[in-house]
Amino acid sequence: QALLTPPSHNSVLYSLAAGGTFSIASLFMAGVMPGLLLSAVMMGLCLLFAKKRNYPKGEVIPLRQALKIAGEALWGLMAMVIILGGILSGVFTATESAAVAVVWSFFVTMFIYRDYKWRDLPKLMHRTVRTISIVMILIGFAASFGYVMTLMQIPSKITTAFLTLSDNRYVILMCINFMLMLLGTV
Repeated sequence: QALLTPPSHNSVLYSLAAGGTFSIASLFMAGVMPGLLLSAVMMGLCLLFAKKRNYPKGEVIPLRQALKIAGEALWGLMAMVIILGGILSGVFTATESAAVAVVWSFFVTMFIYRDYKWRDLPKLMHRTVRTISIVMILIGFAASFGYVMTLMQIPSKITTAFLTLSDNRYVILMCINFMLMLLGTV
């Protein structure tokens, strides 16, 4: 469900791979209902399997302690509010909201939660740069691949080939799904 529920980095990557033709805000809004629905279904399945297989139950948390835990979690959840609220209200672009959320997350991590010490900062920055470099390489190859496919007119050739196979839209849809399954497998 993390792939659907905003702020999803996959929505940002999809927007970039599509050349910016889809706005990130609209992709975030499109992911809200499917993300909530998938979350509810997964919770229901977990509950069903837990009852069916007699999994052990955890301790019941008193209401006062639950409210304290929820209050502590609000600091971290504000990053999501900054990203979604900033983009959907039009105050920030996606890049600006990400930058503000990073600064906020750094502040919360170092000064409020105190999860890391200052001596851990170089190690954290190394992990961050490594992850970002992987993502940027993927974006670069995806953009290059899209450019080459457009240059060679491959999408229009595939469309023409599918339309010559049949006039039935269900047959064409099955062919497209079969092609996507093959491409996704390879």
